[in-house]
Amino acid sequence: MTEKKFKAVLIAARIEMLLEQAEIGNKDKEDFDAILEGLADDKRHQLEAYIDRMAEQEAARGEVLYWGGLRDGIRLMWKICQIGKGIQ
Repeated sequence: MTEKKFKAVLIAARIEMLLEQAEIGNKDKEDFDAILEGLADDKRHQLEAYIDRMAEQEAARGEVLYWGGLRDGIRLMWKICQIGKGIQ
């Protein structure tokens, strides 16, 4: 596994944990599956391809947001430490 793939797996796992804590998840999966099953094969394959592409894009966006939030948190902690040093 490459370093990039490893980081992606770690981020995906962390995001999944955060979504579970916020109770945002696959509650509607059965409903979504029922909708897909009701479609003709060609339409279902088109919709699945579309959903897969959108999921890939959202995963990439989520990774960027995660890293941005992590950087912001680190910067904030650094600034708080600098302010604390100035107060002493």
